[in-house]
Amino acid sequence: MIRDDARPAESLFFHRDLPATQYENSTKEVRSMISEAYAMAGNAAQEGGRPGYEGIIMLVIMFAIFYFLLIRPQQKRAKQHKQLIEALKVGDQVITAGGIHGKVAAIQENVVTIEVATGVKIKINRSSVVGTKLEQ
Repeated sequence: MIRDDARPAESLFFHRDLPATQYENSTKEVRSMISEAYAMAGNAAQEGGRPGYEGIIMLVIMFAIFYFLLIRPQQKRAKQHKQLIEALKVGDQVITAGGIHGKVAAIQENVVTIEVATGVKIKINRSSVVGTKLEQ
């Protein structure tokens, strides 16, 4: 809020050169600016020494949101992928992370041999299998 009789900020600090009435007016302006600042601060000035539980509550809420929207679904997908890899058997139609479709020809500990065409076999890491196809 700007008043018509407002002076530049420098005049508030160089009070030695001001007559007594202007000095009193400038101190009143400073006091009014300070009270306006407290009024604009709202609850922060009134809270005083109350502990800030609101911040802790917001952190807990944010963690809950992250858990239910990001962490939990990722854990669920990882569990499903682990079950898929453990359930692989010779003859399954699979799809790899690179988009290769084929039939499982052999399974070793960490390596799966996939036949992509008649007589064409490739070896991939077991974790590269992302899905199986239903035979039609």
